[in-house]
Amino acid sequence: MLVKASEHRIQHWYKILPYITWADRITTRISTGHSPYYMAHGVEPVMPFDLAEATYLSPSLSKIVSTDDLIILRARQLEKRPDDLQKMHDLILKSRNQSATQFNKTFHSTIHSFDFSPGQLVLVRNSRNDTGLPDKTKPRYLGPYIVISKHSGGSYTLAEMDGTISKLHFAAKRVIPYFLRTSSLIPESSDDINTANVDQELDS
Repeated sequence: MLVKASEHRIQHWYKILPYITWADRITTRISTGHSPYYMAHGVEPVMPFDLAEATYLSPSLSKIVSTDDLIILRARQLEKRPDDLQKMHDLILKSRNQSATQFNKTFHSTIHSFDFSPGQLVLVRNSRNDTGLPDKTKPRYLGPYIVISKHSGGSYTLAEMDGTISKLHFAAKRVIPYFLRTSSLIPESSDDINTANVDQELDS
């Protein structure tokens, strides 16, 4: 069993031995219907890898295998060989990409990526009212506000309609466009805002 598990690395048998012995102790015996570990402790062991790793490190079996082969397969899981880990990485990456693609396909009509320019009017979602049913009738959005600038992380600096700059940064996911009935009620750009006040607030 040890030689078979070592494959072409027989000179490193002593590195594989702990995995073989541990796999042997957690494998169910035909004579008792329990593993030696369960008979000694009354519980099954917690394996030293999480559920995702266990799934991807498990071999693709299509038939019943012998007890020796089963122990070797479990020892391989415990050993976490580099080629196994690389294969697991590729499978997880592929699965995540497929999930992201499916998410975008499912919600393509509701996902919007706004890129607001300085001077545009926006509303800000009131996240305090997202807690549950009792807040259903409360105002969902605050504003309108004037966009002053966009930061590298995607958040925005906004100003009140009187030109007062907020010191808060508003996450992009909370900001939506505000549509006016007429464009004659607002300045054509943020240049009409008190620039001295803006510079002072941004510097602080």
